[in-house]
Amino acid sequence: MFGHGRVLPPESRSINGAYEIARLLLVKARRRLRREEYYAEALWLWLSVRDGSWFRIVKMPTVNDEQAIMTAHRMLWDYVRRELPRNTTIFRVGITLADLSPANARQLDIFNNDDAIRQKRERANGAMDALNAKYSSTIVHMGEWNPPAGGHVGGKISYVRIPSAEDFY
Repeated sequence: MFGHGRVLPPESRSINGAYEIARLLLVKARRRLRREEYYAEALWLWLSVRDGSWFRIVKMPTVNDEQAIMTAHRMLWDYVRRELPRNTTIFRVGITLADLSPANARQLDIFNNDDAIRQKRERANGAMDALNAKYSSTIVHMGEWNPPAGGHVGGKISYVRIPSAEDFY
């Protein structure tokens, strides 16, 4: 699994604020997924709210490109907006890419002929990743890039692995 979690700063504890931070965490997880040469088939979202927690999984085609993963992310947040009251206070958010397979073992789906689109997106994402690695910073990305107070979305010391320098940009 590749994922990140974060306790939200007070100004981001709304559904919209949590969405933005989860999106940034997912960009970081997706970059690690690509660096480690894996594909994911599921996206998990969990939220810690005032009266407990909320959790949902969305299945995806076997992907590692940002466009497909962000589409699944938007689907998850559509569920959040339908199932939780608008004024819900969210204290913590976690996002995880799961059901992984190595890049050299990707199984194509006979009913989802996405190979040409997938390859085009992967080339674009590869170019973005190369620029970000070259300049050791988030130079190119999809959508807005507004880190929360304190910065470093996803770049923390892990309990299960030693983070690489790329985790901090």
